Amino acid sequence: MSDIGWLAAIITALGGWKLVEYLLNRHSIKRLTAAEAMQKELEAVMVDYRRMQAKVESLDRKVDELRKEVLNLQDVRLELTRENGELKVALKEAEAKMCLRPPESCLMRISPYMQCRELKLMREDYKKVYPDAITEEGELTIKNNENETDGISEKPDKG
Repeated sequence: MSDIGWLAAIITALGGWKLVEYLLNRHSIKRLTAAEAMQKELEAVMVDYRRMQAKVESLDRKVDELRKEVLNLQDVRLELTRENGELKVALKEAEAKMCLRPPESCLMRISPYMQCRELKLMREDYKKVYPDAITEEGELTIKNNENETDGISEKPDKG
């Protein structure tokens, strides 16, 4: 047989035309398999990307909710700080108006509306405990006859 016959017999034994086709197209087959592998990897990456994108969006929503909550808490804190300042000012005003006299002699703590009724009640109770106490402005004027009856003469006795 000739060389071509031997070659044809070997080709036929190894698969015939498919072997020739494979030998001629082996570079393109490599490229096709590489492209298919790359496509499968890309699909897997895209699935991971979509999953991560959904997770990022949910985290963004949570961050937005937390920011709103922080802003609300800051508003509450600001309101409490303002109220605290108002209370401190009111306390300073109350300290400035505080009466240091005993309760039975000081009516500054009673509002003017209640002062008249409370004054009457206090005078009655105070007179029960201290009958000689001066509780009204009219009692501050001393009568002339009370001065003379105190038992002390103005002229000294000499001998």
